[in-house]
Amino acid sequence: LALIGDTADNIDGVRGVGSKTAAKLLLKHGSVDAIYRELADVKSPAIRDALAAARDIVYRNISLVRLSRDLASVPGWEGSSVRAENPSQLLEFFRDLELGSLVKELERNAEKSILMLDHEVGTDTMFSNH
Repeated sequence: LALIGDTADNIDGVRGVGSKTAAKLLLKHGSVDAIYRELADVKSPAIRDALAAARDIVYRNISLVRLSRDLASVPGWEGSSVRAENPSQLLEFFRDLELGSLVKELERNAEKSILMLDHEVGTDTMFSNH
């Protein structure tokens, strides 16, 4: 992800480097550090120049996508949930920030809530003439 970026998380990659090129570079060189140490060995001048221009971005990306393993567990969070006061405002906020996966999750949960409400109330009784 450091080389190719991640559009879902708004992480820019190296221009012209997709998953295939990134895989070839990593297989040949072994790591991002080695790619940059051996930058002169990259055959394509366009890719070599793009890598050179994006060096700071690539190293920033490494820190952005690295999973932290040294976090202490937070006691009491198991089974907890968060409830939005205004789901439509939260949905708009997520859309403004282009947080696509959170938008989908909120929409999916909203659909589940509607289905649960329909089940609890009973849609057949809601629209009957009784």
